[in-house]
Amino acid sequence: MADDRPEALKELERGVYAAFARWTAVQIAIQERFGGRETEDIIRDLMSECVFAAASERPASVEQIADKMYDAFDSMNCDLEDGSPEEMATLILDLRAACLAGDFSKIRELERKAALDSNAVMSLCVRDIRNDDDDDETMDTSEASSSVRNTQNQYQEPIVDEDGFTVVQPKGRRRDRPM
Repeated sequence: MADDRPEALKELERGVYAAFARWTAVQIAIQERFGGRETEDIIRDLMSECVFAAASERPASVEQIADKMYDAFDSMNCDLEDGSPEEMATLILDLRAACLAGDFSKIRELERKAALDSNAVMSLCVRDIRNDDDDDETMDTSEASSSVRNTQNQYQEPIVDEDGFTVVQPKGRRRDRPM
């Protein structure tokens, strides 16, 4: 797929990232930091592995892609018992078939839904595809930006001082209290 259809590969990548942004297991893993500080790296690596597995000349099977997902979540000490890895693997292979046929409507629909979904993990997924994309056929950046801001407001990286202690950050504005 990569050599003969670079546009199809790019679109497949966008579709996989949009699907991961809406996957509840990924949302929870990132919000709860199941993999510690490496959570986002583990998810990014998994997305890349799924794109590679689907984009190869002989694509991986649903079971092989689902196994990659189970392994990634196992590395974060998280058991997925809802069958969602198989559903995601099937979706990824469906997106591959659509991309090879030149039909990118499923990907546009996934991106649109991810941009509208307030729970989507857009900060992780959109950041990666936005840098690669200079086309006019991108999702509305105002929708993606608002989703990114919403996700970024939910979690702030801890600040560690020179002694190795974590600095406690205020949660928000304080109101003036009457004495």
